[in-house]
Amino acid sequence: ERNPLKRSAARTPPLAAGTPDEKRVEVFISKFVRLEADTKKLHKQARKYEDLMLALYRCEKKLAGDLANGELCRDRQEFRHLLEDWLGFASEMDGAVEDHVLAVRRCLVDPLKRSQGLFTEVQGSLRRREQTVQERMRLEARLARLEARGEPATGNTLARRGEYRRSLEAARTAEVTQGALLEHDLPQLHQGCLAAFRPSLEALLHAQVLHWGAAAAAAAEAFPDIPQTRARATSRLAALRALSIVEKDT
Repeated sequence: ERNPLKRSAARTPPLAAGTPDEKRVEVFISKFVRLEADTKKLHKQARKYEDLMLALYRCEKKLAGDLANGELCRDRQEFRHLLEDWLGFASEMDGAVEDHVLAVRRCLVDPLKRSQGLFTEVQGSLRRREQTVQERMRLEARLARLEARGEPATGNTLARRGEYRRSLEAARTAEVTQGALLEHDLPQLHQGCLAAFRPSLEALLHAQVLHWGAAAAAAAEAFPDIPQTRARATSRLAALRALSIVEKDT
């Protein structure tokens, strides 16, 4: 399958490009700046997600262990059996969590990191264009000052004016060429980024479904009597609320 972000090494302006539409160029420059910022933010959040997933399961095992060894559950065999099941479930999920984190890295983190090369390339093109614009403006100003002096048309004066005009024409040509390239490339690159992100997003969602589906199945197997336990807890909480020492809702 063709990579929509693959660039050829040599770049030439489109044939018969003409003067680029500056408004259109600026619109896609703004889109690309936003896309780069969003991609960096998403990459950062995806890395944070990896860390939090691992921390979540570490905290879960720590919580179950503290409960098993604490005063609340130490002397209740029923609680200890339940907590042993919980610890077994959490330990069983270790491998699944590591696999899920690896899937997130391959589906989202790594592709987003690779896209940074494209943004760096575009930023380089934008910097070169801005430098060309500044050079063109500088030459225009110097030529205008030179002509405003009204110096006699000596050989030296004519040579200087000719040099500035040639440099100015070269800068204008470079500016038009760079603008035409941006007008041609930026829309395609923007669409290419979106097209390349779709399979990453689909793979990420597939990994989420697999992980949480497997977690739900493992939990159902580890705690088969959870519905009955919930019903007993509800009944006991109702009895506790009925005690005279419990403040009644007003």
